[in-house]
Amino acid sequence: MTAIRLPKEIKTLVRTLKRELSAEVDVELVPGDDPYPDRYRLAIVSKMFERMTHLKRQDFIWDIINKVLDREHSLAVSMVLAYSPSEMEPLTKKRS
Repeated sequence: MTAIRLPKEIKTLVRTLKRELSAEVDVELVPGDDPYPDRYRLAIVSKMFERMTHLKRQDFIWDIINKVLDREHSLAVSMVLAYSPSEMEPLTKKRS
């Protein structure tokens, strides 16, 4: 993802996610011409997600987001993608 300038609240969130999940976190600015403050998509890769369902991953991450950000700033997070490292590996077998 392209390097972007992040507001301090989002930087704090990224640091917290990295620390609490031992994760790699990428942030992408959501394109748009809405005058509302910028919105961001987060992609998080953590070994903690290996045996966790997608719903539990989302719940876990959003609990952290809601602890770190107040309601107004949490609205800046438009989407959260959560992957385990194995889900990021290229497929080596052909699917039939």
